[in-house]
Amino acid sequence: MKNIIKISLSLVTISIIAFACKKNDDATATVYYEQQDQMARPAINTVFVDATAKDSFNTTVPSQMAGLFTNKFKNRLLALNPGYTTNALTYDATTFSGALV
Repeated sequence: MKNIIKISLSLVTISIIAFACKKNDDATATVYYEQQDQMARPAINTVFVDATAKDSFNTTVPSQMAGLFTNKFKNRLLALNPGYTTNALTYDATTFSGALV
């Protein structure tokens, strides 16, 4: 349970830092998008993605991740902590898995 809380708090901290560091540029510019892998999320990749799905997780378009990985993450979370009910953010297993994805 302590590990889940630590992971939750780490994810919240990373999210806050990411939002705080957002560039606020009013100038209109041409925007180019490049698909990146999900390796920037090593804790999630290490803990919640099994070895057979690593390549799929790293190359899945973010808008499709919830449909492909929420149930897998939830199953992994409940395997790691069968007594999980809610975390410090009051997220149940489904909500927390969705946030992780």
